[in-house]
Amino acid sequence: MIKEFEFTIMLQNQAIIYVSKYQYVLYQENLLPWGLRGYIYQNDDSVTVYKKVINWAIQRMIHYNNTNGNWLWNYCFNGRSLYCDEVYDFILKYHLTSVHDEYWLKSPADTTTWEQITPKRNSINQKTADIQIGKAYPGQYAIRDADSPVMPAYTTYGNMQKAWYTIDGKPYLLKRNNSKEKNAQTEVIVSKLLDCFADCKHVTYTSDFIWMIYRKKHRKRKRKEYVCKCEPVCADGYSFIHAEEIYQYCAHNQLNFQDFILEIAKEDVLKMCIIDYIIGNPDRHLRNWGFIQDDSTGNLIGLAPLFDHDRSFEETDEMKSLIFPEKTMKEVAIEASQIVDMSFKKSLFWWIFSMTNRGKEVEERRKKCTAIKRPD
Repeated sequence: MIKEFEFTIMLQNQAIIYVSKYQYVLYQENLLPWGLRGYIYQNDDSVTVYKKVINWAIQRMIHYNNTNGNWLWNYCFNGRSLYCDEVYDFILKYHLTSVHDEYWLKSPADTTTWEQITPKRNSINQKTADIQIGKAYPGQYAIRDADSPVMPAYTTYGNMQKAWYTIDGKPYLLKRNNSKEKNAQTEVIVSKLLDCFADCKHVTYTSDFIWMIYRKKHRKRKRKEYVCKCEPVCADGYSFIHAEEIYQYCAHNQLNFQDFILEIAKEDVLKMCIIDYIIGNPDRHLRNWGFIQDDSTGNLIGLAPLFDHDRSFEETDEMKSLIFPEKTMKEVAIEASQIVDMSFKKSLFWWIFSMTNRGKEVEERRKKCTAIKRPD
């Protein structure tokens, strides 16, 4: 028999909506997660609302098809379905916290406060992080509850091997290279390149390393492996909202997604399109950018700093834009250059030539955009 669950979506210590299969109570509609705003209607029955909220919660969890996702699922669950009882128990026990935002789930009898479980102030569960990044196999950690209850690792998206760790009291995202590709090095190179752009808000990636433990001839060995490291996108009191959630919000409310995002941050969105074209980044899908929410009001205050550029240095002239798919990335960038002033610190561009063999293409795309004269 399937269990019946009841819980409250919280934003920090504020109750936003209580749900069960028998009833729901909407406390603060303006603070609902964006994927649920305008999606819960006054005439909806409790079962419908319950299913919508459950689907929102499931979207926050890592899928077992993700890199090392199988290992993490084997460590956390016996079941293999996102909808089994054990997963629901796990969600309520570990609250579905995330480094990206300040939403979490709370059961009626739970006395936990946001200050006790926020990943930005509390030690992150290192065992799940080790499994997520591929540093350890599930069998190495037999006792599930012997580490911190703060577990944002299972909400880490994407296919790179990465995980959040607490280092010197702060959360940092560590990324490894995938297979023979140098994704982590590319993140650091692009981060230095973006420093050359004037007025470009972006996440700073730096070089680091981790010790990987493996077995060779029945003995444990250690290997030093390169990783890149970065801090969270936003500070306490603010949440990062994926563009995917904004897209869902627009779809639920019959709004044009492109018009909506341009109304919030037109100049920064256009600058992002120019930058992606110049650095050759074809991976700006809806989970690789987003907006910053003021958690006291629930309002979006602007575009989030740019992040996740590990697939850069591709040839992007003929690629379709993922933000304006009716045009190519080149066409969008050229048109955007006529609207916004994208200044560059030319004297610093030698960095890119010393770090990658694709510097010539980057410089050529930069010239195509800077050669455009904006109308007065």
